[in-house]
Amino acid sequence: MEIHAAANAFPMMDGNRFEELLQDISDHGLIESITVFDGQILDGRNRFKACEHLGIEPRYTSYDGDPWQYAWSKNGQRRDLIAEQRYLIWKFCNENSAVFQAEKKRITEEANRKRSETSKGNDRAAKNREEKTVTAQSVPLLYEDKHPERESKAKASHTNKGATQRTECSVTV
Repeated sequence: MEIHAAANAFPMMDGNRFEELLQDISDHGLIESITVFDGQILDGRNRFKACEHLGIEPRYTSYDGDPWQYAWSKNGQRRDLIAEQRYLIWKFCNENSAVFQAEKKRITEEANRKRSETSKGNDRAAKNREEKTVTAQSVPLLYEDKHPERESKAKASHTNKGATQRTECSVTV
């Protein structure tokens, strides 16, 4: 029988613990059924292996729900795991659970909706910028240029009228 990935998130029993399980099942029989989800073992891999080893026909119970949450609930606190193992298994089970996947989908859809709205807003702003016309002289002249020769000097020297004005003021003979 195949093993569900949620069950495989947890390590199998070590040699000594498995020997104790074999002895217990040999003495008392299989007390707790093996839980199956979609034809795969969800809980009870060690019991299944022990029954095979002893030649005992195991009993099965089917589960209909989120297999990831079930596996964590059933094994997360009962196993001899160090804190890091427990955290990594918890994270793995939660990231694969239906609840996590639904929340991840909701967040992704919301982010995509907001991106789409922002994109539409940027398109409108760009369109508004394109529609505005810029006139050649947006600020009216408040004075009349009293020195029209400065413009020709500026063109000849490849500079602007203000620069020619400054040089005229600073040159004294």
